[in-house]
Amino acid sequence: MTRHLIDHQRPSDTSRVVRYAALERLTGDEAAHPKIEMLLRRRKGESDGSRIKQFLRIERGHLA
Repeated sequence: MTRHLIDHQRPSDTSRVVRYAALERLTGDEAAHPKIEMLLRRRKGESDGSRIKQFLRIERGHLA
């Protein structure tokens, strides 16, 4: 009796991953959506401080 189709082991083939990685390296930044680029370039730090202040204000019970 032969094995079921799922029971056979395939040899690991990384050629698709290698080709995908090479293509991504070539077109990485050019293919990105403008909104993604904007989020990646956004400044970090100052806006986070104001959010923490707002969370702490709400936690203390000052809602308005």
